[in-house]
Amino acid sequence: MLKVSLRGLLAHKFRLVLTVIAVVVAVAFMSGTQVLTATISTSFDKVFDDVYKNIDTVVRSSVEVDTGFGKIRQPVDGAVIPAIAKVDGVGAVEGQVQDQLTIIDQQGEPTSNAQAGPPTFGLNWLTEPSLNGWHLNQGVPPTRPTDVVLDQKTVDKAGFKL
Repeated sequence: MLKVSLRGLLAHKFRLVLTVIAVVVAVAFMSGTQVLTATISTSFDKVFDDVYKNIDTVVRSSVEVDTGFGKIRQPVDGAVIPAIAKVDGVGAVEGQVQDQLTIIDQQGEPTSNAQAGPPTFGLNWLTEPSLNGWHLNQGVPPTRPTDVVLDQKTVDKAGFKL
């Protein structure tokens, strides 16, 4: 049986080489995909770990809604904040609102593509310093409904000025 198999392989050398190349390319593609996925995941984890390093517990709704792009949770009623603040061991409590957004540059064009790239989201500025993990490069924290804070990359790309 071994003799017949070897004769078959030698008779079809080109087919053998192409099969080996196909297997090597497929394994390399799968390995590269796994490495890229792990790298992206680690990068996102690091960003959120840095920003929320001072927050030990998050209270979230148990109600999830499937949006077609993943599940999101219903908002928690802000009336629970005083009750949470009274729990022993709680140092600070603040509510946070977060949602997807599109930032428009001065020419009226989106600064990013929501379909191809990292998610773009907006959230309220946490006024409690012990909970806020963001750092301002310049300017002051937002205080009015028309004030915003943008990341430096978006400011540079869109040509905004302070």
